Amino acid sequence: MFDGALVVVLLNGKLIIDATRFACKTSAVPVTREEVQTSISYYNEVFMKL
Repeated sequence: MFDGALVVVLLNGKLIIDATRFACKTSAVPVTREEVQTSISYYNEVFMKL
């Protein structure tokens, strides 16, 4: 999940530091939820928390 989030943000022209922050937050979302399938975060969900 981290890798995918990192690549998406980098491909959108953001700096590596911003991409890393986004990827870290994306990876943190699933541990706050009970079910694996529904725990995967959406781009907008994480982006709004930055």
